[in-house]
Amino acid sequence: MNLFYFNISQFLVERQAADVINTVTGSKIRYSEKEEMIDMCLAIQEIREEGIEKGRAEGRIEGEIIGVIRSNKKWGVPQEETRQYIMEEYHKSVEEIEEYITTYWK
Repeated sequence: MNLFYFNISQFLVERQAADVINTVTGSKIRYSEKEEMIDMCLAIQEIREEGIEKGRAEGRIEGEIIGVIRSNKKWGVPQEETRQYIMEEYHKSVEEIEEYITTYWK
């Protein structure tokens, strides 16, 4: 049984191999149940795009948190109230919040 087939324009794997890759890496390679072979180049591109979007979303949240910290400091809101707000609104751990406060409460 050959799970991989490679030529210059495609890297194909059997559906079973794609399932193993999904399980081991936690990725979400999508394919139709009708497909016997999965184009890994396309799958990797999809995974990459998902990662980029996830990074952008995390960056937006981090930017919001930094904005809250800087605004609250400027408006005289106590650090403890700022910590509580970030914890409730963004579901961050005490350690994460302390890192943000230490870095951006200047």
